[in-house]
Amino acid sequence: MTLCFVQQKANCLTVDDIVKLCSNFYTTVEVEKARSKLLEFVQQKRLPKHKGTDTEIRTKSLTMIVKVCLDPSLNVPTFCAMNLSRIPAVDIEHVDAIVLF
Repeated sequence: MTLCFVQQKANCLTVDDIVKLCSNFYTTVEVEKARSKLLEFVQQKRLPKHKGTDTEIRTKSLTMIVKVCLDPSLNVPTFCAMNLSRIPAVDIEHVDAIVLF
């Protein structure tokens, strides 16, 4: 879920906005799963596991995930969401209309 959201919003939102939205919406466990999954596909890039409070871990990990997704030199697959209820709505401009139905 997290990777899908980050990839889809990376081109229309700032890194800070994505990190703030995701760190407030997703749990530390969900963010860690996203980091681990991304690590499987981007082996040439170091994606360390961060330490600190849950909020710090989410913020640092999400910042790293967004930067990796935006890096044009990396070959990252396109991720999709299986459960659309776990995608945060951003605002009226960026709302995923499919979630409303």
